[in-house]
Amino acid sequence: TSPPPRASKDGSGPEVDFSRQFASPVEHLSRTLAAIRPEPTVGLVGSYRVEHNGSPTPVSVVASIIAKGESILINPYDFSLTSPIAKALSGEGFNAYAADKRTVIVSFPPPSGEERERIARRVVQLGEEAKVAVRAVRQNLRKSHPDDEKAIQKETDAAIARIEAVVAAKIADSRKGVIEDFGSRHRKDSSKKSWRTN
Repeated sequence: TSPPPRASKDGSGPEVDFSRQFASPVEHLSRTLAAIRPEPTVGLVGSYRVEHNGSPTPVSVVASIIAKGESILINPYDFSLTSPIAKALSGEGFNAYAADKRTVIVSFPPPSGEERERIARRVVQLGEEAKVAVRAVRQNLRKSHPDDEKAIQKETDAAIARIEAVVAAKIADSRKGVIEDFGSRHRKDSSKKSWRTN
C-alpha cells in the first residue's frame, strides 16, 4: 500500500491519516482478549510465551492447543518444548504438567476469585504489549515522516486510548464473577443470620 499523503510543513496541506498503521496492534489485542475467559480456554493458555529459538514466543505459535473437559491439551510441534512449556505455564500459576514427552496438560478447577484476578493481570500485560507495538509504529513513522509529528502523535494517543478502553472492559468482565460470587455469599450469610434471629 502507498504511504499516506504528506502534509505541508506550514500545515496548509491535507491532514495526514496514519490510522491504518496504528490499527493492527489494537485489532490484535481485541482478538486475543476475545479468546480469554475465566473458564478453560485455548486463547488464555496460548497467549503466554515460551523461549523458542532465542526469543519469547506465544505457546499458540509453537503448539496445537485443544480444550478437553476441564483441561487444556498442548502438543508442541517440537517435542523439546514440552518441558519448557509446562515449566513456563507452571511459573504463571497454572496447574500444568508434562503428561509425556509430547503432551502438556493444564487442569482448570472452577474459576475462583484468585483465578479471575490472575486473568485480569494477564489482560493488563497484553495491553502493555499492545502499547509497546503502537509506540514502535510511532517510532518508525517519525523516521519516515519527520514533518508529520503532530498527526503521528494524534494517532498514537488515539490508539493508546482504544487499548486502554479494551483492557478496562475486559478486566471489568473478568472481575464480574468475583463480585457475583461475593454477592451470592453475602446473600447466603444474610439468610442464615435472619434465620437465627427469627
